[in-house]
Amino acid sequence: MFRPELAQEVIGKWLHDDGRTLTSRQLDIVSRALTNCTLPLFVKLVFATVSRWKSYSKPQDTILSQSVHESIHVLLERTENQHGKLLVSHALSYITAARSGLSDSELEDLISLDDRVLDDVYQYHLPPVRRIPPLLWSRIRAGLPGYLSEQSADSVIVLNWYHVQFRSVATERYFKNLNHLQSTHSAIADYFMGVWAGIPKPFQYTEIQKQRFGLIENEGFADRKVPKQPNVFHIKDGKQIRFNTRKLNELPYHLLRAKRVKELTEWCLFNFDFLYAKISSFPLQSVIADFEDAMDFLADPDLIRQLSLVADALRLSASILNKYTSMLAYELSGRLLPLAPTNAHIRRLLISCDIEGSVVNCFVPTHHSFHSPGGPLKYSLEEHLFAVFGMRVTSDRKLLVTVSNQFIVWEIATGDLARIVIVVSLITGDFVSIENEVLTEQMQIVAVEFTTEGDVLFWSNDEVFVYSKDGRFQEAIVDFRGGVKKLLHVFTTSLRRSMRFVTWSGENDDWKITVTGYDGIKALKPLICSGSVVFVNSELTSGYCSIEAGEIDNGDGTIEKRYSIVRVKVQNSKIDIGDTVIDQIEEVVNSMQIFGTSKKSPESHHWLIGVTVSVFVLFNKEVGKVVRLSLPVGIRNTPIRPMHTSATIALARNESLFVVGLRKSLYIWEMDSQQLLQTVDAHFGRILNLAALHVGGQPILITSSIDHCIKIWNLENIFEKSYSVPMLEQPIDKILIPVERPTIAVIHTRKFLAIWSLKDHRHLGILVANVHGAVVTHSLLTSSGNFVVCVESDTLLVWQLRTQSVSLRLNTPNVFQIVFLEEEAKIGVLYKQLDTPEQKICRFVVYDLSDLSVTFSYEFQCRMFRECAVLKDTTTVICIVLFKGHDSILVIDVSEGLIRHRFRPRQTKNKLKDVIVHRLIAHPSVAHHIIVMEGESKGSVWDTAQRRFLRSIGGFSGICSSDGKLGLHAPSKGGLHIIDLKTGNVLKMLIGNVTEGVHDVRASFTLDGRHVLYYHYGHRTLRAFRVSDGPL
Repeated sequence: MFRPELAQEVIGKWLHDDGRTLTSRQLDIVSRALTNCTLPLFVKLVFATVSRWKSYSKPQDTILSQSVHESIHVLLERTENQHGKLLVSHALSYITAARSGLSDSELEDLISLDDRVLDDVYQYHLPPVRRIPPLLWSRIRAGLPGYLSEQSADSVIVLNWYHVQFRSVATERYFKNLNHLQSTHSAIADYFMGVWAGIPKPFQYTEIQKQRFGLIENEGFADRKVPKQPNVFHIKDGKQIRFNTRKLNELPYHLLRAKRVKELTEWCLFNFDFLYAKISSFPLQSVIADFEDAMDFLADPDLIRQLSLVADALRLSASILNKYTSMLAYELSGRLLPLAPTNAHIRRLLISCDIEGSVVNCFVPTHHSFHSPGGPLKYSLEEHLFAVFGMRVTSDRKLLVTVSNQFIVWEIATGDLARIVIVVSLITGDFVSIENEVLTEQMQIVAVEFTTEGDVLFWSNDEVFVYSKDGRFQEAIVDFRGGVKKLLHVFTTSLRRSMRFVTWSGENDDWKITVTGYDGIKALKPLICSGSVVFVNSELTSGYCSIEAGEIDNGDGTIEKRYSIVRVKVQNSKIDIGDTVIDQIEEVVNSMQIFGTSKKSPESHHWLIGVTVSVFVLFNKEVGKVVRLSLPVGIRNTPIRPMHTSATIALARNESLFVVGLRKSLYIWEMDSQQLLQTVDAHFGRILNLAALHVGGQPILITSSIDHCIKIWNLENIFEKSYSVPMLEQPIDKILIPVERPTIAVIHTRKFLAIWSLKDHRHLGILVANVHGAVVTHSLLTSSGNFVVCVESDTLLVWQLRTQSVSLRLNTPNVFQIVFLEEEAKIGVLYKQLDTPEQKICRFVVYDLSDLSVTFSYEFQCRMFRECAVLKDTTTVICIVLFKGHDSILVIDVSEGLIRHRFRPRQTKNKLKDVIVHRLIAHPSVAHHIIVMEGESKGSVWDTAQRRFLRSIGGFSGICSSDGKLGLHAPSKGGLHIIDLKTGNVLKMLIGNVTEGVHDVRASFTLDGRHVLYYHYGHRTLRAFRVSDGPL
């Protein structure tokens, strides 16, 4: 704000620069106006007014407003009088109503669609093209110099009010009539929907036009020459060039305010094409903001609920959609499918995802695949590639810092990734290496901490080390003053000589611990506790410990111990035991934790939480009672040593809820009633960290897990209905689907086989013989789907799927491969009979599937263990043997139980060359033909019946179509070609020879041979190509 004198001086300077001056009477008018307001905007408006004054202007023409508000009204009124009230008011109404302003061409198009303005402009003649003359708007813009600013919005230069005061006055002046406001929004919505693009718009002739031009008709039609408004602009050959960002930003805003709810849902918020275009060109938060805007504006509770579900689905998918927008249809369908039957708008959205989403992504989920919205889960953050072992919330409760192999900073309120922090770099050397000058080789580091002075303290099982931040060794502590064998924990203070050491014998089932340490320079007298100890103040002089409190005779001859938690206090160089705070604990307290209370009571400012195998005990003096919370039956929190728990703990919702993360589930108790309220299946892996806080008035829970994921939960929705997702705890190694029963699948994992219904996406059962540590290495499924053959922990098992029971078993150590033979009547097993650096021997044994009796057995030497191949007749087995120091082909006839041939796969042109066989591939269509792979990209075709070389195939990766006519060449350095297996020629180049780095790739034909699938591990993309013409 200016001083009045300075404001008048500024106006005088501007007038001087324009070559103008004011009379003394006019200067007095300016001076009086500036005594009421000296805002810079007001000064500018005053100058714009007085610069028009003449020395002879009449007193009634030299009046100044007394505020910014009135001055803007005067400016707009003057513009209306000069260029026409209807034209100016409608033009400025469009700019004021727009979300981000309008470009010159958009404003001219909107005025050209406004028949009220055109009737006023063309009341005396009929134009050849019914559009507003561009000069009219140019004059209006020139009459408002500096008040309409050019801005960049949606990659377009638009006009908008340069100050919020102008928007406020224009809204008050032009939108007093709410019907006019609604019609303005509706007109802009029609424009961005392209309603009149290329279509003549009807208009009414005025009476003056009918009289002047002798018109009989009352209505005419005219093309206003406005552009089409697709979501994506394409050129003539169909190639996409850019998204229509102006439409994507403005259309939902105007449809909502025009109260055109049907078009809003059909064209925008439940339209896949619109959502995909906007999510590809705008941040995800902008798309979610459209849903939030609609929920705030609308009154239909059912529609608001469906909008909320889609918005929450987008939030849950934020981690993947921020990187891969093409996954939109897959994410929406995978999360919203259970909600489709009862929600019409969501059902329509998912139909469009199936139809239109397959254009941008070939994945179309048929069943519920991910967590659905509407339950307690708010965000799922999935940027980490490894387990999230560390997690902290900043002091302002706005950011979340997580760590795995990198630090990632997240915004808690929106779930957006704020920053990836790279701390350690082997290239730039941003780290300090602590050399093992005083460390022992193979030393196990138990824990690492920062001291209050900023030093690094870590300890092993028997030593404590202190290093400075720059890696210089400072001190090693090996004397624990009476401690026993194994160091469990170290409590540190600002005084290094006042540490507390917790030691343990290291023996199983021994829960006694010894607390030792120093009080200044004096050693403390050791204190023997049971299970755990914790200190509550930074000086380590006050705390709690668990002790044995006697035994109880159960009356049946068994004796059970009881435990108590007591106060401890350090004084006079010893640790004294005080009063008991919790007694009659039936199990040893293996861990204790201290939580600060939000009530900040001067006498008792913390919660004490004791952890046992099945119960959590809580104590707070202010509450005045002990809270005991029991885990559900069958759930145990089993520790592996004293001072240990695998459970993560938090107090939530103003300490009214107690939350425990145990394994992959969350358990939530109400503190007052001590009842278990809810069990939430939270993660796919063990929960590692848990934090509770309030964000925006909502109680929030944050969890991180070994499954690489961080999840944010809204505890207000903890009782909302949630849909469980069928899943397995182990990674999937292989999927087996029977040919005759394609509605079921057998899933091979490392620890078990699972039966899955593909028809209704249900988990039917687990096949495992040893539930306490099985390792499944091989599996086969019969084409009828009746039997599964697997090798579990060196045992061959034959399972009946109908009864889910083992019908046959056989001890089979060192199995390398199993195959079906003779139309699945027999099983071939390839053993590693001898595996030493000097010699390797295989044994191939054939078993009858009905009783596992041996029908054939043969031993042979090999250079390395490689899988055998079964020819199309299912009775001929081809193995790679070592004969006279060379790789040779061994042909076994299983039905006759004899060796047919043995030969070296040498080509006729170069018989002296020693061929090292990498693998064998049975020809898919010719009974006696086999493909011998001599490397990753070279093969040769042999007739095993006649032991004859047929042809060589260069540039071949060992991938064949089901008819054996086509093959693929997919080198790891990049490129993908379809080749003719008869000639070896390249038929189609699907991916050019572009170097993409050396990454693993996987390619295959589909079963019908019409498409090629190509997965790139570096890009993490799966591409599908059509074989007939080769396009993606």
